[in-house]
Parts: sequence; structure tokens; C-alpha cells
Amino acid sequence: MYNLTYIMKNVRIKLIKEEHRTIVFELLSKLKAHSKESFVHSIDVADKSLALARVLGIRGVHLERLYVASLLHDVGKVYVDESILHNSNTTEEEREYIRVVHIEGTRSILSEYFDEELVDLAAHHHERLNSSGYPMHLNAKKLGLLDRVLQVADVTSALEMSRCYKDAYAPEQVIEILDKLVSRGELDKRCVREIERLFLKPIRDKSQMSS
Repeated sequence: MYNLTYIMKNVRIKLIKEEHRTIVFELLSKLKAHSKESFVHSIDVADKSLALARVLGIRGVHLERLYVASLLHDVGKVYVDESILHNSNTTEEEREYIRVVHIEGTRSILSEYFDEELVDLAAHHHERLNSSGYPMHLNAKKLGLLDRVLQVADVTSALEMSRCYKDAYAPEQVIEILDKLVSRGELDKRCVREIERLFLKPIRDKSQMSS
């Protein structure tokens, strides 16, 4: 049984349609049980996506779809063996296994409960505007604003968080990496600028002032 109280403290329940709330809680609970690291990351990505979306003027059903897709974008990791998922020394073959299984798993799980647009949105979080992403190698013409928001939120959260295989990056390092990804045509420039303004530059500036 999922810990409803715990999950509700971390989820903006009013943004989720009532008919979706139970399955969202259940899926988040399964993800948390399998990988607390992935669960925390998913909550963070959803918060970042929500803040960025509101700045960009995204409202209504689009905001709800983005929020749920952000919360559940990594739910397919429940299909990835924990010994590989939490291994700091994975091989290239194992990394490819994680990439394939977690995207296909997310699509498979979500397609049972949600519409195609939400499923696609969640499954596109590793796509990139210049076709360098995966699994479908989509380009900017195929990736809408919601896709771009989720991609930027996901990358930012991943860089900021400490994982079993890496330490967290400092805000100035995250900004530098995001800017490089923009220059290479991978991430949306406007989304990156806004997420830097919302989450990274205030922490960086405060740190610089106190040093």
C-alpha cells in the first residue's frame, strides 16, 4: 500500500484530475519503493516543470498534462534491475539497457491509464531539438513547448542532484552545462534562460555574496 500522506505532501494534488489521482499515487509509490533516488528526482522535475510552465504562460489542461507527465516520466525505471540502476560503474551495454527499458517501460505503463499526448510527452524527455536524443531521435519540428519544458527541467534536476554515480553540480556549473547544450542545439534557449533565472542564478548569486 502506498504511503498516501507522504506522497500528498510532495505532490500538487489540485493539479491532477480526480480520476487520475489514485493511479498517480500508486505509480509514484512503486517508483519510490524501487528507487527513492528516481522518486525524488521525479518530484523535483515536476516542480521545475510547473514553475517554468507558468512563466511561459502554459495553463489549463496543458499544465495538468505536463505536471502528470513530469511526475511519471521515469516510472519505467521500475523495470530496470536495481543492481544496474544504482550501480556507479555501469558498462555502456548496461547504460543502453537503462535507456531503452525505462523509456519503453514508461510508455507501456502510462498507456494503460492516460491519453496518447501525455504518454508521448513523458516518453520524449530524452529527445533533443537537434535529433541527438533518444529513443526516436526527434527534432525541433516534432517537439512542442511542453516537450521542451520537461526536457530542460529533467536535465537541470539531474545535474543538481547527487546520484550514486556522481556528485551534485554547483549552480554555476549547471548554468555552464545548460548553456553548452543550448549552443549545441539540444535544449530550448528560452526554457533554459527561464529555468536559470528561476532556480539557479538566485542560489549562485547568494553564494557569491556570502563568500
